[in-house]
Amino acid sequence: MLLSGMMRAKAIYGTSDVWGTRLFDRQGGRWARQMVDQAMPTPAKEARLRELTALREAGVVSEDEFKTLRKRLGL
Repeated sequence: MLLSGMMRAKAIYGTSDVWGTRLFDRQGGRWARQMVDQAMPTPAKEARLRELTALREAGVVSEDEFKTLRKRLGL
């Protein structure tokens, strides 16, 4: 029973090395994307920050709300 399950898993998923590599490559790509996004904000994020700053200066958003919304935007 155990051997047949292992054979079926190998036939479907490939070796555990292949499966692990796929998983780690995907996670590594996510980490890299997060680092790049944090280091180089996109123009859309910059535009949102400008809008948020304008709302704070106009008195629509308080300082605490501004900080909370800025964190939510990832800036």
